[in-house]
Amino acid sequence: MNTDSTLRTRPDRATLAFITVALAVACAASAPLDAQTTHSGLVIDAFPNEVRELVIEAEVAATTEGRFRRSEHLYRAAAETMGDAPEAANLYMAAARMAYYAGSGRRALIHLDRAGEGALAWGDVNLAAHAFLDRAAVATELGEVGIAQILLERARRLSRSPLLQPIERIALAARLDPDASILELRGERISR
Repeated sequence: MNTDSTLRTRPDRATLAFITVALAVACAASAPLDAQTTHSGLVIDAFPNEVRELVIEAEVAATTEGRFRRSEHLYRAAAETMGDAPEAANLYMAAARMAYYAGSGRRALIHLDRAGEGALAWGDVNLAAHAFLDRAAVATELGEVGIAQILLERARRLSRSPLLQPIERIALAARLDPDASILELRGERISR
């Protein structure tokens, strides 16, 4: 696969919708049935009250008020409150989305870096790979193609990890090669 064309090609809405649904299904399957989740799919039951309140306020700011920058700051504050806990990576991912929606690719890059490296440090290969892919896409938009290529390669290597579940591997393969016409699951490998 040509890396340059991958960085310039954006998946169509149908591909993005498929990936979003696949990720939502994977997240929902991992959450207990009685878990309290937010609109963005964060399971907040295990969060300390202070963090839970920040996340709920961030969700309200983004979904009902359209205040993405405020939401970004609240998610970042929640992540910082969690410190080095593994859940902080998901909160940084949410902060990155809000920064991007608010029009700040630079701030999104910072949050995505924290999310990816934090997830990797805790062994969450799937989240780390998605953070690197998102960061590569934003870096490309900002003209930082060299950095984007490095991040794309990191995500590609992580996509081959034996720690991934099959559905996670499929979602990553779809993001790494959005033009793939057929994905087959064969044991632990995906081939076209």
